[in-house]
Amino acid sequence: MAADPINPPHYTSHPSGVQAIEVAEQWGWCLGNVFKYMIRAGRKGDAIEDFCKARWYLAREIDRRQCRVDTAEVEARSRRSQRCAAAYARFVDAEPDAEIRQIVQLLWAAEFAPSSIGDAAVVVPLLTALEIVDQMIAARSRSTS
Repeated sequence: MAADPINPPHYTSHPSGVQAIEVAEQWGWCLGNVFKYMIRAGRKGDAIEDFCKARWYLAREIDRRQCRVDTAEVEARSRRSQRCAAAYARFVDAEPDAEIRQIVQLLWAAEFAPSSIGDAAVVVPLLTALEIVDQMIAARSRSTS
């Protein structure tokens, strides 16, 4: 029997049983992709490549959030947080990598912070996550050299 093209093994192999889409679809395009690449890092191919992709989306989201304020989006984020809270909690409880777990917690803090876009409460966690991703890329690049 051929592999399932809709749910290949790297989609369903996280110890939590959480598929990236359960959380990512509630977080918007950029942060959803950061979550996706972090949760699947190294499960399909090169983890460094996954971290680099996550970093690109994270930097783009930081730029976007620093440039505009949208109170309607803040209210929508609050409603979305309620829909994905259980999957998020399962993921955090089961994630064995402390750095990935910390990044996802920072994404959650930024995405669902009760503040306006552009506020430090939203941007600082993303900048911190970006630093951690950079450190992960550097550390893993050194270990493969």
